[in-house]
Amino acid sequence: MILSKLVVVAAVTAICFFITQTESKIASPYILLVLCAIIAYAVASLFLGVVETAIDTILVCFSWEQDAKGNFQNGQVYATDGLNMFIEGIEKAKMDLATKDAAPAALDKTISVDSTPIEAIPK
Repeated sequence: MILSKLVVVAAVTAICFFITQTESKIASPYILLVLCAIIAYAVASLFLGVVETAIDTILVCFSWEQDAKGNFQNGQVYATDGLNMFIEGIEKAKMDLATKDAAPAALDKTISVDSTPIEAIPK
């Protein structure tokens, strides 16, 4: 969220800078720019704090629902299909990655290469 706050502050400060350049009565626009940046950071922090709390709440509720494994009244699942598919996709990707990591190790154990020439092997 810090990156979002910085983007908001930079955008507001840039807009204030261009506005102060059009006014010839302002002697030093830097104090005004610092004040605009501080106010923009405060507003962005408050707004994004609400967004962050909403995101955390949704993920906690989803985790709670996943732990219940659909054992709600009438078997109703409240998470959206998109969220369920997203989480299932992450779990599938983790399993695929674990399988890919385990496969080369298993191949290394089962395949051994002997450096002895075929003619030198006794019959």
